[in-house]
Amino acid sequence: MTIDETQNQNSEITIKSLRREVELLKGTIADLKSSFVELINIDKFALVKKEHFTIENVLNDLVGFISDILPVIASTFYFIDNKDRSFVEIYQQGIDEEMKIEIATRLEEGTFAWAIKEGGAIVIPLHNEKKNNRSLMISPLIIDNQPIGVACFYSNLNDSEYTPQIFQVINTLVGRASLNIATVNRVNQLQKDSEKVSEIKDYLTLIVNSIAQGIVVINNDDKISLFNRTAELIIGIEENNAVGSNHYSCIPPALAEVIRELLNRCRNEDSVVDFEFEFDRGEGVSFRLGITTTELIDSKGKLNGVLFSLRDLFTTTELTRLKKIDKTKSLEISRFKESLRGIEKQLQQNEKMAAIGQMAAGVAHEINNPLGSIAGFIQIMMPNEDD
Repeated sequence: MTIDETQNQNSEITIKSLRREVELLKGTIADLKSSFVELINIDKFALVKKEHFTIENVLNDLVGFISDILPVIASTFYFIDNKDRSFVEIYQQGIDEEMKIEIATRLEEGTFAWAIKEGGAIVIPLHNEKKNNRSLMISPLIIDNQPIGVACFYSNLNDSEYTPQIFQVINTLVGRASLNIATVNRVNQLQKDSEKVSEIKDYLTLIVNSIAQGIVVINNDDKISLFNRTAELIIGIEENNAVGSNHYSCIPPALAEVIRELLNRCRNEDSVVDFEFEFDRGEGVSFRLGITTTELIDSKGKLNGVLFSLRDLFTTTELTRLKKIDKTKSLEISRFKESLRGIEKQLQQNEKMAAIGQMAAGVAHEINNPLGSIAGFIQIMMPNEDD
């Protein structure tokens, strides 16, 4: 074989090899193009807007994306009831009576359980004389390796037309839907927890604002984190202007200086401090103010702030005095009422005795009248001694 012949033969081998590679590349490019489109759909489904985060919207979006891959006729979704582990339909599109019967049959036969056991989509061929051949795809909904239900899609595809690529994309989309459902459930639970926390917070705020003492909490950054209604009345500033502010920037200087001193004592040595001083609030308002401090210690033993309990000592003393006076007057009134009840009983007894006396006098009078007559007749009838 000459050199030219050898070169020609090598060239033919090279050309055939290149042709095979080109054919393979064409198929690969086609597959990549199809996969790219499907990946875009998957990515779109993963980026569903937060305002769509309801279970119904998640499932509706899932049907829409799967319809880009399969000729979906109808769809239905079943969740597993946590109480009795039964399947309950929660959402459906386009399901007719015949399909309901078909689904009920498949459910009774254990097809749903089979799909869950397989861990991925399964296809069941359906043959109907009145309609063209079609199929039912059942795909499990799984969250954190725990099944929560199944998704069912009726399609005009024959079972032989399902490619591995279709199965992969369907499983991916349904997996995304399961993650979105889990997110919806978590968001709903967080909303419920938030509502409970809000209710507890409102209740605690009501309690704190109902306390007759001023309550002021100052955190480790020297900022006011709690300021109740009584504190507003005592100090003369509103809660909105106090909470979040440094105590020395919003509280009157004389009181701010006292609080700063008490803060230092609590942080360095004493856990509870009692203090009294004459508080001049300004605008001609002054009174004796009592302050008690309490450290706020967390579960790790760390100081998280200091609580200040404020008392208007004049008002407190005056209220105590008035309460004592009121109690004394109440006792006097009680004794007076008791005395009145005794007098009333005595009067009632006297009235009874007077009534009895009157009745006795009447009876005696009535008896004396006939007795007098009888005595007179007896005297007349008796013989005279002289006779």
